[in-house]
Amino acid sequence: MTSAFVSPALFAAAASIAVGAVLAGAIALVVHFMALPAANRYALWFVVAVATAAVPLVSLGTSLVRTPVMRASAAPNARATLTSSRSQTNGSHRRLRTRTDLAAQPGSRRSSARSTTDATAVTRGSAMPKLDPRFATGLLALWAIGSVVGFLGLVWSLNDVRALKRRSRPLGGGLEDDLPWLTQRSAGRRETYLRLSDEIETPVAVGFVRPVVFVPAELADEGGLAAIESLIMHEHAHLQRYDDWTNLVARIIERALWFNPAIWFVGRRLALDREIAADDRVVDRTGSPQAYATTLWRLA
Repeated sequence: MTSAFVSPALFAAAASIAVGAVLAGAIALVVHFMALPAANRYALWFVVAVATAAVPLVSLGTSLVRTPVMRASAAPNARATLTSSRSQTNGSHRRLRTRTDLAAQPGSRRSSARSTTDATAVTRGSAMPKLDPRFATGLLALWAIGSVVGFLGLVWSLNDVRALKRRSRPLGGGLEDDLPWLTQRSAGRRETYLRLSDEIETPVAVGFVRPVVFVPAELADEGGLAAIESLIMHEHAHLQRYDDWTNLVARIIERALWFNPAIWFVGRRLALDREIAADDRVVDRTGSPQAYATTLWRLA
């Protein structure tokens, strides 16, 4: 089992750490020296996360496919060498070869030597770095346990969000008319709903199948939706950018490659630029960054 799966899997994990570090470092330099918008930075970091996650899959798949093929190609050479050796041994019992006989058949000896060399080269080329079987299996088991725990936590969080959506309630008391831009149908825009919730303190966007922006019932009752319109715009921008889906992909990658420091570094950059990109959309829409900052300060 160690040579067939465990060693290639650990090699793939090491490759993801190396490639992730290189890619993250390269994009960090690009972001540092180039004045890119937050949306573009977010796209670059997301590409780094996906590419880093693809490395172990490609590496492991290549190793698992290549190993049987190389073994199969080595087997005929090994059998040819064994057959040639047996043939020479049997021939030596029948008659004693003279020096002239050996000199008359150089091709046979070269062919046998070449077969032996090919078999040895294939065997060496297919060998993975040697690891103690127990140690390698323990590392793989630790990777699997950490990933399973992470995925269970992610599923638990998604269930909490679904429960929050079920416990929320639709708008009432004429609040639907406070934000006419939200209910307007525009081509290419995701249909978004507003719902009231007593369990949150700030507007929160929940996406996927039926994207919803939860509005704190207390804030809505105090000044209506117009008082927190810019905050709702911020959450609405997340949904229009499909941040819910890209964030889910990033969370899955973090759980699968929890041991990779580059993934967690990229995850923090994604979270920061995701919020800045949504803020940029609010400022572009309202044209008043000071008013938006004032709303955030009052909420804080």
